[in-house]
Amino acid sequence: MQALISLMNPFTWHFTIITYLTAEMVEFLEAPVPFLIGVSTRTWETIGSVREFPDDLVIFDLET
Repeated sequence: MQALISLMNPFTWHFTIITYLTAEMVEFLEAPVPFLIGVSTRTWETIGSVREFPDDLVIFDLET
């Protein structure tokens, strides 16, 4: 997550950063503020099949 933040140079990120989100904290993905949140592939596959998320949620899969 810190590497991603450093790639934004010369810009700075002043908003929420959560390095790892567990399935129990999935409600944070519906926050009405800008955020960077790390979610494992297994957790995303579990919660993504059960819940529907806002249309403005942008997802980057860093493993593929």
